[in-house]
Amino acid sequence: GLYLAIDGSNADQDIDIGLFDFAAVDVTGTGTGKFAIVNTTDEDNSLQIDGTTIFRTGTAANFNVFLGETAFNNNDGVQNIGIGYQAGYYNDVTGAVWYGDKNVYIGYQSGKGGAGGNTGYNNVAIGSRSLLANTSGSRNFALGNFSLISNTIGTYNVAIGDSTSYSNTKGYNNVAVGSYAGYYNEEGFGNVFIGRQSGGYCSGAVGNIFKNVMIGNYSGYNVTTGADSNVFIGNNSGYNQTTNDNLLIIDNQD
Repeated sequence: GLYLAIDGSNADQDIDIGLFDFAAVDVTGTGTGKFAIVNTTDEDNSLQIDGTTIFRTGTAANFNVFLGETAFNNNDGVQNIGIGYQAGYYNDVTGAVWYGDKNVYIGYQSGKGGAGGNTGYNNVAIGSRSLLANTSGSRNFALGNFSLISNTIGTYNVAIGDSTSYSNTKGYNNVAVGSYAGYYNEEGFGNVFIGRQSGGYCSGAVGNIFKNVMIGNYSGYNVTTGADSNVFIGNNSGYNQTTNDNLLIIDNQD
């Protein structure tokens, strides 16, 4: 049968499958082969394939783990995890000592940040393009493809589900759970959206609603911009509501 073997006769080792050389592996720390283990500085050890770094770890000085082409390409920071193509790409440690540190970005371009840099810290973003546009927003939790994709400076947000809090840019202290929950809320704060498309569309040029609780599929859907301190419970509760403030609606609608 076939077997896998590493020929350790020299620094440029071979991976053999059966009788055939499958690939060359360079373990000298300076190699450029098909598979090369590279130590380019005192801080990084990396695995390259055809000259492209796909895996990189830091020393005890920074405790980072990066897996994916150009993950954390700009600044490594400290205690960061980046997994996926361009995850944490524009991470920026310029400024306060904690900027750009203790982030977890997992998924295609998750936590990529803006071209001017992403100084956010203590963020967790899991899913394709989650927290994509972040520039300084910190202590956010985004789980789901495109969750918090537009967030730039918003803080303390929780977004769980596909495209949750999609349009949020500056909003803070919001919780959105369910596909498209809180979708158009841009700068509103203190909201709880639970259910598919709950709080999902806010009428007006800028979707801003504040301190609302909307629980149920489509709860508070298409509520008027500026809605404040409402509680809607039930599927479609408060749907198309135009009276803005201080309402309690418990209702299930077909």
